[in-house]
Amino acid sequence: MAVAASPSTISQLLPPVIQSYHHKHPGVGISLRDDSAGAIEQRVLENDVDFGIGANHSNDPELNYEALLTDRYGIVVPADSDIRSLNEIDWLQLGHMNLLYLSADTGIRAQLNRIREQARLPDRLDGSIEVSNPAGLAALIRQGLGLAVLPALAASTEAFNELHFLPLTNPVIERELCFVSRKNRSLSPAAMGLLKQTRDYFQIMPLPTYVRLVRTEIP
Repeated sequence: MAVAASPSTISQLLPPVIQSYHHKHPGVGISLRDDSAGAIEQRVLENDVDFGIGANHSNDPELNYEALLTDRYGIVVPADSDIRSLNEIDWLQLGHMNLLYLSADTGIRAQLNRIREQARLPDRLDGSIEVSNPAGLAALIRQGLGLAVLPALAASTEAFNELHFLPLTNPVIERELCFVSRKNRSLSPAAMGLLKQTRDYFQIMPLPTYVRLVRTEIP
């Protein structure tokens, strides 16, 4: 059985789920594949994995998206930043900051671009620095090269220890993390069992700050 998920989902949310499932079903092999939102969708479409957990990257008509969690966008700053003492920060203030970016092929960057267009928020890409993964962003922030806009779950991973997350406001914007499956394709009993285990754990497990459960009636 194979599952694709974002690196932050695999590192922050799935370990206790996998531990419990593996204890109950030691004979079932599990392959976890961390990837970007677009690549997760592609793996599901190509039947390379049983299901995925990630953002709705493309709203593909061949896929089902069931919202599981939301996390709020904010800005990650160094521990000694002058703005660390603020409770939150306005999106419009980003126009005066030196920002670092994830590369255009990542789901976070794609959503951030959509947010900027819809809300007409400032975007300064001239002379910007891009990196392909959040861990690389953390290293650049520590080096003093700039600040980064990220969803709360991504900013809660070990790579961002000792850095500080400030939620963004005006507007408050959240990302949905979804269970991604292919339409007209039934999951195997093993995959259904792991999916149920994941749903059950998300109901009771402590979540990082600014990450919350989407409470829906699940058949």
